[in-house]
Amino acid sequence: MGVLKFSLVAFLLILMIKKKYDLGLSLMICALALGLMYQMVPIELGITFYKSTVNLPGFLILTAVMMIIFLSELMKKAGRIRLLVSSLRSMLGDPRGVVTLVPAMIGFLPVIGGAMISAPMVEEASDELKLTAPKKTFLNYWFRHLWEYIFPTFPGVIFSAAILGISLQDVAKANIPLTITAIAAGLFFGMKGVNHTKKWDGGVTGRLLIDFFVSALPLIVVISAVLITKTETVLDSLIVLNVSLIVVFFSSALLYRIGPKGIWEIVKTNFSIKFVLIIIGILIFKGIIETTGAVEEISMDLNDFGIPVFLILIILPFIIGGSTGITMAFVGITFPILLPFFTTGDYPMVAFMLAYAGGFAGVMLSPVHLCLVLTAEYFDADLGEVYKEIVKPMAVVLGFALAVYLVCFYLL
Repeated sequence: MGVLKFSLVAFLLILMIKKKYDLGLSLMICALALGLMYQMVPIELGITFYKSTVNLPGFLILTAVMMIIFLSELMKKAGRIRLLVSSLRSMLGDPRGVVTLVPAMIGFLPVIGGAMISAPMVEEASDELKLTAPKKTFLNYWFRHLWEYIFPTFPGVIFSAAILGISLQDVAKANIPLTITAIAAGLFFGMKGVNHTKKWDGGVTGRLLIDFFVSALPLIVVISAVLITKTETVLDSLIVLNVSLIVVFFSSALLYRIGPKGIWEIVKTNFSIKFVLIIIGILIFKGIIETTGAVEEISMDLNDFGIPVFLILIILPFIIGGSTGITMAFVGITFPILLPFFTTGDYPMVAFMLAYAGGFAGVMLSPVHLCLVLTAEYFDADLGEVYKEIVKPMAVVLGFALAVYLVCFYLL
């Protein structure tokens, strides 16, 4: 019955998303529906809602995500993103480097629809390479999303650490093979058939290196602080992330000569109630799943059905990732259910890697993923043709994760 209950709730969520209902409110309604299916009384629901959101880890997740958005906008307002892109373009020279590295550099910033920042540069370089519109879209979109598997500046990584109760570094270690595979697959399929005979016209100068380093410095400091600082728990990792973000944000504002009025404008303009509701909705959904005992019931059902574990790890996250187009949604909704697979056996983090790969494949192929829709529209590319470009490297990444899982659990 656990699988049936969750399936009904997942269907309700997909239906509400299709009807364009707010994702955060949809998650809360679905959490309420799941609680009622498990015969939770109103007082139990209220206590679970309260405990799921009013706690230190939940607060730190929320503040970290919002501070990352504020920092990204601060860099944008100060012209540092434009300087980063232009200095990189001048050093690279070769347009093949521009269409891959520029989106990858912008990919460090978890800005919603961030692929649009690098799209003009990719468009300019693509003219020299005579790329088709679907190919331009693919290169800009794919290389923009290389780091979402591992970097602590992305909500999916933050939520993964919180749910598994591990550090952000451990999440990065588990998923780094996915990023490496994504880079290799992107280069192989993206550069296949691309010829360029024009002489390399780039050049590395001291000025360009300084411009590049200074413009990227806030991101370098935050990522380094999280990856280098030794932490024992997810709470420690979240504290380090928040402290580094706050220090870097205000130091950068001082460096860029943006005063209190400018800071307030950034916060006021970019504080998104919609985004806050999504995070709260995920925390509540996670709390209901844990409180009702749905995890144990669903696990027992799946074992009784005899469905191979690797299919469960792929399909559940893929469905939620594909229907929402948001990484933290598939992590927050399905990982509490899959948690037993991530904490038992000889290779629990391999199971985690496979589930993350499955969910992220859904996100990358989702028709409601903002970056995909906006980039295809910018390059005037047929979405069907773009999917043909994305499916092959995505299959390689997912196939790699599945192969590692099968070797570890069936051959070793």
